[in-house]
Amino acid sequence: MTVSNKTPEGEFITAEEVAQIFCLPITKIKRLARSGDLPFYKFGHRTIRFRKIDCDKMAQYFLVGKGKA
Repeated sequence: MTVSNKTPEGEFITAEEVAQIFCLPITKIKRLARSGDLPFYKFGHRTIRFRKIDCDKMAQYFLVGKGKA
């Protein structure tokens, strides 16, 4: 059985994948999520996922220079 990570809300990715996008340690990604700076979704007791579109927007925000473009 194959489980899809796509939903009507978009594709969900793991903390490890987010860490690769931002070139940050996984612990920093989880800390950003706990502080509310990076939106995340809980699936079950311990599983968290991030919407890829949210991460792409955040990456664009920082790459363009704090959203000044």
